[in-house]
Amino acid sequence: MRISTRCTVCEILENDYESYFMFDITDEIIIQSVTCPKGHPSVLILTHQRFELLFDMGLHALNDGYCREAATNFAVAVERFHEFSIEVMTAALKNNFGKPHEGNNFNSQYLTTWKKMSQQSERQLGAYMMLYLLSFNKSPDMLSNKTTQFRNEVTHKGTFPSKERVMEYGETVFNYIKDKLEELRHTFPEAFEYVSQKQLNQALEQNANGVLVQINQTASFNIDEETGELYHNSFEEALFTCSKFQFLKSDPV
Repeated sequence: MRISTRCTVCEILENDYESYFMFDITDEIIIQSVTCPKGHPSVLILTHQRFELLFDMGLHALNDGYCREAATNFAVAVERFHEFSIEVMTAALKNNFGKPHEGNNFNSQYLTTWKKMSQQSERQLGAYMMLYLLSFNKSPDMLSNKTTQFRNEVTHKGTFPSKERVMEYGETVFNYIKDKLEELRHTFPEAFEYVSQKQLNQALEQNANGVLVQINQTASFNIDEETGELYHNSFEEALFTCSKFQFLKSDPV
C-alpha cells in the first residue's frame, strides 16, 4: 500500500495546495522521512492506531471492488483494536502513564508479556475479555457467532464473499469498534489519551529536531475537533468519506 500526502512547504512557500505525492508504507508506519517531487524534505507522522489504518484499507478495498480483501482487513482491524484496548485498560488499572524509554519497569514488562502472546489471537482475546470484566464489572458484548463464522470462512477457508455480505460485516465491525472506542474514551480519558499519543510523542521527541513535521490522519474513526465526538456515526458515512479522501492507494496491477 501507498499513502498520499501533501507537501506543507509547497503550500507555505509556493501557495501550491495540490502538491500531492505518494510514498510506500512499511510495518514501521508511525513515522517516515519523505521528500516531495520538488525536493522539500520532511518527517511524516501518521496519527493513527493500527486498527484505524487496517479498517480504512478495508474501506478502500471495498470501494475498489475487492470484497475478500476488504473483509480480511476488517477482521484484522478487530484484533488490533483488542490490542489497543488491552493497553488502555491496563494503563488505567495500573494508573501507569510513564515512558518506556525512561526506564519505567512496568511498561518494559508489559511489552515483554505482550510479545509472549503477540502471535496467538486466542490468548489476546482472552486477555481482552478478562481486562474488560475487571475494568467495567461486566462481561463484554462480543461479535456474534454468525459474524465470527463469516470471518473464519473468509480468512481460513478462502471463500469469496459477495459485496452485500462484506457490507454487512463491515457495518457490524464498524459499530463494534465505534461503541467500544467511545466507551473506553469516556471511561478512561487519561489512559486513552496516553496510549493514543504515546508513539506520536516519542516520534516527535526523537525525530523532529527542527525538521518540518507533517501529521496525517486516517478517516474512519477521526474525532471532530468542534464536538469532541467521532466524526462518522455510520459505516456508510465512513465508506463515502474514504471514496472521496484518497489517503491510501493500492499500486496498479
